[in-house]
Amino acid sequence: MDPIPLEVVERTWRKMSTMPLRELPKLVNLMKKQQPFVLVYLSAVGHKIFNQDEQEHLLYLGAVIWQIMSQGSKPLTKITGDVLDEVERKNIK
Repeated sequence: MDPIPLEVVERTWRKMSTMPLRELPKLVNLMKKQQPFVLVYLSAVGHKIFNQDEQEHLLYLGAVIWQIMSQGSKPLTKITGDVLDEVERKNIK
């Protein structure tokens, strides 16, 4: 994947930070369709160590990163549960 231009990152960050709350369900549904395992992972990870506010921030940041990466030069690969498990194992190691 080619680097994503800073302008895209900044524009996406601004768009996400000013998105009306009524548009969030549409964004979540799109993420559920395009990256369901990532959405489930971000919703569940850290439930034992993060409070509700921290978990919501993690999900928000994950959605922002997903939106930024979706604007890259190549389509995103749909992440599977097996891929997430393997990457998490490697990170823990």
